[in-house]
Amino acid sequence: MQIGHLLAGVNPSAPRSFEPLPPGIYTVIVSDDAAKTSKYGDTYISMEYTVIDGEFNNRRIWENMNIGHNKSDVAGRALADLKALACAVGIPDAETTGELKDIPFQLKVGQRKSSRDDAAPGAMEQTVQGYIAMDIPARPGRLPAAPAPAPIRRTAAAAQTEAPAPAPAPAPARARAAGTAPAAPPWAVKRA
Repeated sequence: MQIGHLLAGVNPSAPRSFEPLPPGIYTVIVSDDAAKTSKYGDTYISMEYTVIDGEFNNRRIWENMNIGHNKSDVAGRALADLKALACAVGIPDAETTGELKDIPFQLKVGQRKSSRDDAAPGAMEQTVQGYIAMDIPARPGRLPAAPAPAPIRRTAAAAQTEAPAPAPAPAPARARAAGTAPAAPPWAVKRA
């Protein structure tokens, strides 16, 4: 393929940086995900986020969610993070990770000292610290989550006009015969 005419007047690109992003909040999408197994046999989800605006447009951020870790507190945190991600993209009832893709949300990113064995001394790595929903219209084909119903408040007047509580069910024949009928449930006991 002849490329000379394509390259005329084009400046070479700057070297790409693989340094961690500066701590901050970035608008991202879930661009890829994969279920994987660690070398210890634990199941985790490898998430890839892509920054979609600003100075760091098209940069990638990776996160592993150890949903099948053998320590329940680690797995619990991973599941809570996955739920927070699903809520941030507006699909709290997602059935698959594929449903979370390509929906903008904000990701809070920080840094910590790298835990990788092959990292240079003092090297830093990025860490996901939170998922933030954006004000975007509901995704087509999905209704926004319904608000929780308001609690029912009973007034004193309504409580006086209500029918009395039903009588407790009779004790089973075996218990009556033995003379040890079960005690009435607390809601059926009349107070003086």
